[in-house]
Amino acid sequence: MLEHIVAAGTLYSLYVMEEVSARLGWAWEPREVTPGRRPVMEIAGIDQRLIGWQSTRRQQIEDALSLLVADYEERQGHPPGERAAYALDQQAADRTRPPKRKVPRLLSELRERWRASAIRAFGACTTYRLAQRARAAAAAVWARVRPVVDIALAVVDTVAVLYVMRGAFKRRHLLTEARRHLVYALRGRPHRPGLDEQIVQAAVDDYTRPPARPADG
Repeated sequence: MLEHIVAAGTLYSLYVMEEVSARLGWAWEPREVTPGRRPVMEIAGIDQRLIGWQSTRRQQIEDALSLLVADYEERQGHPPGERAAYALDQQAADRTRPPKRKVPRLLSELRERWRASAIRAFGACTTYRLAQRARAAAAAVWARVRPVVDIALAVVDTVAVLYVMRGAFKRRHLLTEARRHLVYALRGRPHRPGLDEQIVQAAVDDYTRPPARPADG
């Protein structure tokens, strides 16, 4: 059940990224957070101070992860590989997830609190010109990144990442990874409807096999 929730949450976050790009005209760029791990996609042009300003949750995960990795290395005698590191990251996220508020705050209230806090920390100019700078950065990103998707490369990349990270995977994992590839390749530009499903179907046709049927008894 947890695996289904994680996959659904990741896929939803990718939909949100595409919606943000389409509505606001913002682009995405990769940034390495942890050496040796896949980069994360962040909005181009956003001041790094603002990105790290409210990242207490990420820091909690990193602190828990360092303990899990140390325990793994003590038990196994070697650092975790890609697949084990992914599993440890999920464990760290689960252990540090805060309990949900019984009475959620209104979005308007949260936005006012965030805006006021950002202004106190970085000034009104940085805060209020955020959207303008992001659109200017997007124009620069899209000027140097071709809006072309190589289907064959997307399929190979999608399957290779899942094989390394998971070993066995299902169609929903292929769809999530295909959409990750599109975000990386297009940097937020909208893609042709159905392109993600086309990548998934090509991966299924070319690189997977149906599960073995039980022998007749």
